[in-house]
This record gives sequence, structure tokens and C-alpha cells, in this order.
Amino acid sequence: MPTEPLPVSDNPYTEQRPFVATDHPFRANRAMLVTGAIVLAMAAAYVIARVARGAEPVFDGGAVLMICLAAGIAAVLAWYAWRLSSGVRVTLTDTEVRRQVRRGGPDANKTMDIADIRLGLLATDVRYAKKRRGAELVLFGPAREILWLADGLEADDVHEIARALSGRGIRRHDATISNDQLRVTVRKLRREQSGNDEG
Repeated sequence: MPTEPLPVSDNPYTEQRPFVATDHPFRANRAMLVTGAIVLAMAAAYVIARVARGAEPVFDGGAVLMICLAAGIAAVLAWYAWRLSSGVRVTLTDTEVRRQVRRGGPDANKTMDIADIRLGLLATDVRYAKKRRGAELVLFGPAREILWLADGLEADDVHEIARALSGRGIRRHDATISNDQLRVTVRKLRREQSGNDEG
């Protein structure tokens, strides 16, 4: 897999002024929010039509029922969009990178000291299902340890973390790569890095 080293720049972040990246559940699941907005708009249109016709009372049983149903459906869709998100939060300081995930097992929350980073791989164009694309950063530490920064993070945030860590040997891959291909590459690099540590 062709890569090139990321130009080295300083890490401006500290424990007092960290860089924090989180997922954006409502942006990632905007189709659900649009559906909820359409349902609410239909209920509002029904009420407006009654007002335009001079119907009395404006809020009859049908209007109240439609408003309640629309509000309920919109609330459920918004809640579900939030639940679908990973709840990931990545914090970068001058000494460590911390990943916290709301929806994950005990291995999901992880911290890696910046001094322990032996290598990093920034994939700038990762292809997912449903034609989605994003960026992923994989950090390699000692003893086959890795810290994978991807799930739900905006590409700009991943790029900023990679830029701040560029002094730790971050390499960049710009060609389109599928998520499965990236995993195979990471496994290979992990084995190579482990061999270098043992050697």
C-alpha cells in the first residue's frame, strides 16, 4: 500500500487545552431527522389548512391526534438517531491520546501515551457501505498495541489529530481504500511492528 510521511508539525495541545473530537449523531443520521421534520410539517400543514378554511375549533380531535402522533414519531426518530451513534470522544493532549466510547465493551475505552507511538497510518479516503466515505487514523504502540480512531469522527478531526501527532512517524495513504482492505493492511503492519520490537 503506497504511503508517504506526513509533514512534521508541532502538537499545540495540552492537558489544559486539549483537542477534543466527538461524533455527530444527528449529522450522520440526518435522513431520520428529515423524516421527523416531514412528519411534523404534515401536522402543521393540517392545522394551517383548518385555519385557512375557518374551521372551528382549529384544534379538533383529529388535529390534536395528528400533532401528538407527529411529535411522538419525531421524538422517537431523534432518539434512535442518537442511539445509533457510537458516542465516541477522542481527547488529544501533549502526553496522550484518549478514546472513550459510549457504546462499546471494556476494550473500547483506551489511552495511548504519545511517547509510545511507534508508527501511525492515516487513510484519508476510506470507503464504507452505502457509499459513505471517511478518514481513519491507526496508531501503533509497543507489544502489538493499536489505537484506532475512526468510528463516527469527522474527517477534519481525524486529519487534525494526525497533523498534531506527525512527529511520531505518521504515514498518509490518499488512494481510496475499503474498510476491509484497511483492516488487512493494519494487521500486516501490526505484525511487522511487533517483529521490529522483538528485534
